[in-house]
Amino acid sequence: GGFLGFGGGVAFKLRVDMTHLHLAYDERKEMAYLQDYPISGQLEGMYDEIKADPSAEKKYFTTLYLDDWERKVSRVVKPVVNWPDPGQKWAGEPVAFLSCQVGYPNTDGAIQWDGHVFQRTDPPEAGWNTAMAMKKATDVTNAPSGWKPDQTFIKRQVHFTEPPSELENPFVRIAVEKNVVDLDPGENGTLTSDLNLEVRVDNVGALNVGPIFLNVDLENTKQVVEVTFQAEGKTADGNDRPPVKFSWKFEDQAEPRFWMIFTGQPDFIPRYKYQVRVIVKGSLFTKGMEWTGPWVDAAANGPIMVSVPTQEEAVSTKSLVPGAPSYALPAAQPSAPPARPTTRRTPVSAAPPAQPRAREAQPTGANRILGWSPVPSSRPPASRAVPAAPGNGGGTEMFSGFSEHAPSS
Repeated sequence: GGFLGFGGGVAFKLRVDMTHLHLAYDERKEMAYLQDYPISGQLEGMYDEIKADPSAEKKYFTTLYLDDWERKVSRVVKPVVNWPDPGQKWAGEPVAFLSCQVGYPNTDGAIQWDGHVFQRTDPPEAGWNTAMAMKKATDVTNAPSGWKPDQTFIKRQVHFTEPPSELENPFVRIAVEKNVVDLDPGENGTLTSDLNLEVRVDNVGALNVGPIFLNVDLENTKQVVEVTFQAEGKTADGNDRPPVKFSWKFEDQAEPRFWMIFTGQPDFIPRYKYQVRVIVKGSLFTKGMEWTGPWVDAAANGPIMVSVPTQEEAVSTKSLVPGAPSYALPAAQPSAPPARPTTRRTPVSAAPPAQPRAREAQPTGANRILGWSPVPSSRPPASRAVPAAPGNGGGTEMFSGFSEHAPSS
């Protein structure tokens, strides 16, 4: 419009564009599977053929086993092992890890394996569950011998680590005769229908002796007891098992000892023997000696108190003085042994030595075994006579292995 002769105008134009788009995609595929026996569209005669021969169903239909099908063969496996303590390598069993395999045949009869490994870092409640779809016996061709649908094949192994050396701990001796032990020997292991299974280390045939103590108390640092142990039987290589040795001293006699052998032989029987050697140290002015007891048979695992023989019970004894003879102790005779002369020291001075007073005493203990008696006699028995060495001033034998001589002037 205008105003006072002046004109003008304003125009506005609005446009709205809207687009609606709908996308759809539809695809259909037809898949065909080749069968050994084709099926015609009319399925003529198939029913009659299957009815006459039920095994002919495999000519036309195949069976698909679903993993979540309710019919399953399940197994639960638990490890039973005393894992070694990293701070004390001798504590526990020297096991690196345990392994278990479970096998089940497929429709062609080939065994399909599933496995698991148990390690020291696993929690205490660690276990392994496995399951597979159960098949009918008629669905498996070339099935393994003796197999049944509810059975699985089990292969369990124990893998040992390197045992600690004797230098790491003098109170422990551990031996591993076989690094890998098959608890289920054979190509396919053990066929079983058990649900709960264990992998036990003690099934490898172990000898566990300890704690080991002595039945005597050592009185001072000069007394030492050595005990040699040896397990009975042969190793897997057919060799004798090597002996091991423990030593008891005055300062560590209260410390228990432990001895373990892992043989890898499930039929191993824990039998062993031990022998004790007693040492009494001498000094620059006194004579020492030692004696060895007989071999003692023992059996069974667990604690043992070692019987330390006295000198009278020894099978051999010897002096620790260089040059002194060693000998085996004779068997005790029922009759009284011949008398031996008493000993006396010859002093360096010219004064005559005092004569000892004779005592009437019966030989006891080591004197009885050695054939020595304190009762004076005119001469020693020929079997015990010790000739005097030239230049030593002569001497008489106190008991075998020990002799005293007067110093030469």
